[in-house]
Amino acid sequence: MAVSGEANGKSGLVIDDFEDGLDGWHTDGGNSLRVIEPSGPTSGVTHGSNVLEVTVNRDAFPNIVTNRVKQVDLVNNPSLLADVTPQLDQSVESSLTFQLRLHHSHRRANETGKKGRKHGKAKRSSGGTPNENSVMVVESPEIVASPGFTERLSWDLSDVDEAIRRKAKRLQIRWYPTRYPPERGAKGKQKKVDYSGTVHVDWVRTTESVNEVAEVRYQRQWQSLKAEHGPYRDTRILEQTDSTEHGEFVFDDGTAVYYSVEVLADDKFELTIASETFKLGDGWI
Repeated sequence: MAVSGEANGKSGLVIDDFEDGLDGWHTDGGNSLRVIEPSGPTSGVTHGSNVLEVTVNRDAFPNIVTNRVKQVDLVNNPSLLADVTPQLDQSVESSLTFQLRLHHSHRRANETGKKGRKHGKAKRSSGGTPNENSVMVVESPEIVASPGFTERLSWDLSDVDEAIRRKAKRLQIRWYPTRYPPERGAKGKQKKVDYSGTVHVDWVRTTESVNEVAEVRYQRQWQSLKAEHGPYRDTRILEQTDSTEHGEFVFDDGTAVYYSVEVLADDKFELTIASETFKLGDGWI
């Protein structure tokens, strides 16, 4: 479909839900793309009735790319989301590790940002040196998805320089079998495994809601804690004021995980579990 200002009732922009075909998405490495209307519990359909089916052909580091990100406003809608469902036909017994990558043309993107980290890295032009036509990249944290289950990739870009978001050129989604990370090098190729399989992609979109991305990250971390330590059993409050709370979440194996909550305004608060902080509440919009 054309880029839309509607995202399931929430403000945001749908980059693609594949209801109108491939819409310019492409891949490489002998892999193939097609739009299908699947059914069943592992179909991966989360919006409309179609998905993008990516068939991987012995590629250790497959990726898909779209230029349609140029048509959306990442300054006012700084959160990126995409739904991915690895199918059960993977050639390796492994989960898949995904990453979102934003290619842009902001020339000073390799300078250190206000939070002390680099916002991007320059890829050399054909002339060998970064210049005004160089393409640079910023990358999301990696996210692990299990075969047969839909995982929502989420990336809060609000800490990335607005100039980078304004000059976005391409959105790339890439992945690899978690057990076999590719060697970093030309095109990320490696010899340990010939990975083949199928991934369904749907509902690639942006939103102005930092909270929506934080909720996805929070649920992912909570599920990970339960998988590692067993069911949640109790909350121990160690310290509490009108606007803050510190304590521990206790799990079935006896593990106590530190947490803190700080209320910043009406429906706007920060929750920290272990060392990860989540911006929750509609007040962040």
